[in-house]
Amino acid sequence: MQVKLDELLYRNPLGGEADVRDFIREGQPVMSFPNGVLRLANGMAAVLGQTANYLLWCPQKFPGDIAFSFDFQPLEEPGLAMVWFCANGRNGRDLFDQSLAPRWGEYRQYHSGDINAYHASFFRRKNPVGERDFHTCNLRKSHGFHLVCQGADPLPDV
Repeated sequence: MQVKLDELLYRNPLGGEADVRDFIREGQPVMSFPNGVLRLANGMAAVLGQTANYLLWCPQKFPGDIAFSFDFQPLEEPGLAMVWFCANGRNGRDLFDQSLAPRWGEYRQYHSGDINAYHASFFRRKNPVGERDFHTCNLRKSHGFHLVCQGADPLPDV
């Protein structure tokens, strides 16, 4: 399928519960919609580390070679945001195939588990134990933890 550069494939205002009704949740994201804008927060305590991560998957399937954009405004630090794309189960399986190992947001399940995907990490802000000391964006390819490229994070601090 060939897509034209100006062809819109999907738009979602993420302005209310109806806009995310079909999204697949892994982990415990807490969603609210102040002023008609999606706000994501963690439903678990940050002291739980990687166990407290969460994902929110858009259910729409897209062809390859697309561009996407979204608005992001961090409200507090420390923080970390990621966007996952081109995600599928390994060996040709669907991302949500029941034969895949369960996922609940822990990072290793996504970069070295049963899926192939790309993900970009941004708003990587330092936490008290120094896990994210640099303001960089990383693009990684999985299965595995392959760093494709890295650059400066253009987002300002909160």
